[in-house]
Amino acid sequence: MLIALAIPAVLVLAPSSSTAQATATAPPGTTRSQPSAPARYPERPVRRDIPMTNTIRRAFAVGTRDSTGRPGRNYWQLWTDYKINARLDSGRSTAVTIRQSGQMPSPIILKVDFATTGSAIRPMANSRMADANTAIVTWPVDVWFAGSRTFTANLDFGGRAITKITLDPNGRFPDRDVTDNVWPRAPAATKPTGGN
Repeated sequence: MLIALAIPAVLVLAPSSSTAQATATAPPGTTRSQPSAPARYPERPVRRDIPMTNTIRRAFAVGTRDSTGRPGRNYWQLWTDYKINARLDSGRSTAVTIRQSGQMPSPIILKVDFATTGSAIRPMANSRMADANTAIVTWPVDVWFAGSRTFTANLDFGGRAITKITLDPNGRFPDRDVTDNVWPRAPAATKPTGGN
């Protein structure tokens, strides 16, 4: 004996102990007035992770993005690290040596502050005057393309004394240590001792 059940779009046959065979067909004239029980499919495990591209997945893994998509703890993969090495010599021009310690080359932008009194300031070709006693001097990034890790910026503004030089004055480029971007260097802050 063979028992046949008709389920919409799915036919289930269950053999019994009989050797007889039968084909299951819907009886003529039957309609679907009664809704039948829905078929149960085997359950699949639910995917808990969010579908994302491999690029985003790698960004999460290395910490350059966090779970919200904002920059993560390692967002700046390539840091600039420039230092100003300067010494005072008598003369009309000033030579500033900039050392690239980081991995990313960037343009050189120097803010030069002058004394309020003295001879007239003669602007350089690659400079613009921010005010009467301050000049912004720039060199393009290609000064690093020859492979040198140092660049000497020759400043010739005439005889006016320079009081301060600041590298990357607007903080456009990521830098591990911005305290060495200023000449003359500020005195190091002393840590208070834990005495009574």
